[in-house]
Amino acid sequence: MTKKALGKGLDALFSNEIPVYDETEVKSIEGIQFIQIDNIVPNPDQPRKTISDEDIDELAESIKEKGILQPILVVPKNGNFLIVAGERRFLAAKRANLSKIPAIIKQFTDEEILEIALIENIQRKDLNPIDEAFAIAQIIEKYSITHEELAKRLGKSRTYVTNVTRLLKLPTIVKTKILENKLSRGHALPLLQIEDENEIIMVAEKIEKEGLSVREVEKLVRDYSKKKIKDEDNNRTDKEKELEPFIKEIEEKLTYKFNTKVHLQGNFNKGKIIIEYFSKDQLESFLK
Repeated sequence: MTKKALGKGLDALFSNEIPVYDETEVKSIEGIQFIQIDNIVPNPDQPRKTISDEDIDELAESIKEKGILQPILVVPKNGNFLIVAGERRFLAAKRANLSKIPAIIKQFTDEEILEIALIENIQRKDLNPIDEAFAIAQIIEKYSITHEELAKRLGKSRTYVTNVTRLLKLPTIVKTKILENKLSRGHALPLLQIEDENEIIMVAEKIEKEGLSVREVEKLVRDYSKKKIKDEDNNRTDKEKELEPFIKEIEEKLTYKFNTKVHLQGNFNKGKIIIEYFSKDQLESFLK
């Protein structure tokens, strides 16, 4: 099935040139109509899981004064209308006690609904990184598409998509801090270089307590990694040190072969190989 250029299409749907809509004149505008607010339902797969009451209150006051500047985007669903984009406007309109709201009614597949909702929130710039990560992971898992393919649809790089989804590997307590805006994406990404979960939590708490900048966090993690390597080196036996050049050479060859980090643990007789991967695509590529 040919995919629609969703990112570009949103520019037309959410143009800043859209005027304030009045029910008496909206009938002449193609594709836009007023819908009873009680017939509209939120999207359960909406990427933005956290919307502050303060934001809704501010938008509700604006709607009372100026009306709704942009219609919401909906699809017909089970006798009602499902929100594809514009949930904040919908919630604010309800809070402003409006009975009807201007909407653009379209037909989209479930996959397109997810993509448009995600794109709209990304374009608004304030989508929480964890909400974004869950939404991206959901699309990838549910529709079995690659990081590269989704990145093109979102107008992002493959690296961006991969890094965002990696945030879901962080401990729950750290993800909660990100959801609460106590840590930014820039603070969180360096933490993925730390293997020990307790160490990640400890560093995250230090970031919050001391108000560290992203650069300070990056330096802190680099220093942590150097110290760990030094401690491990001090704990190695002479025999293990003799094996180091051999192990390192094999690691480098395997890293080149698989195009990802590879670690060897053990000796000449037995051990294990640890191959890092950061996406389903990368994992499947090892089997080719």
